[in-house]
Amino acid sequence: MIEQDKGIIEALPDGVEINPLEQFLNIDDLAVIRNKKLTDAQKTEFLLRTFAQVGKEYDFSFDIETTDRLVCSELIFQVYDDFDWPVATALGRYAVSPDHVAALAKDKKAPFQPVLLYHDGKKLPKSSLLANFNALLSGQYEKVVYKN
Repeated sequence: MIEQDKGIIEALPDGVEINPLEQFLNIDDLAVIRNKKLTDAQKTEFLLRTFAQVGKEYDFSFDIETTDRLVCSELIFQVYDDFDWPVATALGRYAVSPDHVAALAKDKKAPFQPVLLYHDGKKLPKSSLLANFNALLSGQYEKVVYKN
């Protein structure tokens, strides 16, 4: 995908922008979660909503009640607006964190499922995605399985 010049939409301190995968993937840890039950029409709608967020400013106040400024987890919150997202109150504002997003992928019945995991720069096996995902979320790094 990198060689095909694929990109990703992300919320960074400079705002919501489209960046090359090569730049985005310059990281050690990555979790890709997806809703595998979406229809093609839903996928198209969510993609259009995602592109509509490009150019918005970064939300340094982490307030989900503002829609003109976004952080990474708010980007997902805005795009997938038909989910019942877990939120928390922080400093008098409602916020959704990456942990809130991850909570929607913790078990086989959850709306999202992990489809790809990297930890410490190593790709984790598909055979233990969910178990590894939960071990990483809970900080139980000793339980992470690196081989099938």
